[in-house]
Amino acid sequence: NGGHETPVVTTDKYGNVHMVYKYVQYDTSNDIQVIKQEILYKKLVGTSWSNPTTVYSLLTQKTGKDCHYIDDLSIAIDSYGYPHIAWTDCLLQGPFTYLNQNDIYYTYFNGSTWTTPQNISSITQPLDFTWTAKANMPEATREAASGVVNGKIYVFGGNYRMSNYEYDPINNTWTKKADLPLGIDEGGAAVINNKIYAIGDPFYNNIQVYDPVNDSWTTGAKISTPRRFMGIATVNGRIYAIGGGDGSLTPFDTVEEYNPTTDSWTTKKSMPTARYSSAVAVVNNRIYVFGGHGNNYSLDTVEVYDPSTDNWSTKTS
Repeated sequence: NGGHETPVVTTDKYGNVHMVYKYVQYDTSNDIQVIKQEILYKKLVGTSWSNPTTVYSLLTQKTGKDCHYIDDLSIAIDSYGYPHIAWTDCLLQGPFTYLNQNDIYYTYFNGSTWTTPQNISSITQPLDFTWTAKANMPEATREAASGVVNGKIYVFGGNYRMSNYEYDPINNTWTKKADLPLGIDEGGAAVINNKIYAIGDPFYNNIQVYDPVNDSWTTGAKISTPRRFMGIATVNGRIYAIGGGDGSLTPFDTVEEYNPTTDSWTTKKSMPTARYSSAVAVVNNRIYVFGGHGNNYSLDTVEVYDPSTDNWSTKTS
């Protein structure tokens, strides 16, 4: 006897549906009742469901009224579209009494495989993560650009270099990839449709596009206003180059939008505060710009750009 139970669904930012559910099978063919439980995962892309993947399997036998039981399934999706799943492994004593409810297990999909489920119930501070040293880069650099595609990290340029390296977090290894055609320094990068767009260099103003699948580069249109230390953000398939400075580090309030489909730059409404070396983040399709350098001083100003209306607003404390 068996069946599927407790489906839980969520969606990612691309509109795909992710579902996790439980399969329970009871074997009553002998005096010892064996219970097989599995956690299964499926993904709906468009109108097609993927085949179910077994994320976790538990084989237990019931002794009297006691048995282990998978419960409280939950699922969340990270910014890369990868699913994370958590559940409890309870000791069920009788029909209504649960013991040992604090055995919480967790796993996630890292882009190629599901990680080994970990019992995190004994971790007293599950959010207090620590730093771990990884393999050094093949060469030292600074002011490089980076992007993530299919779970691999690409770091390129910096120090006026043209180098390009791929880092594999699973194997903790670096691999040399195709060099940039023009180099990059004091710029940034953005990812759209699994391609990395590198922008910014004191000498070269073309946008450079890297295809990790083919390990190849192409060059695109020149940015209209060359600059250094600009902020780079992506919203709805468009890339935004915000602020920056010239060769003498005079701050700019310039904002330009790049359309990958037409390979063209468009000037947008200027930022209220001219700055370079600011931090940039995207929340709910709005671009937040934090701090940076003004005219020979650091800033605490926070301003928000809405690409849908081409307007800026200022956040106050």
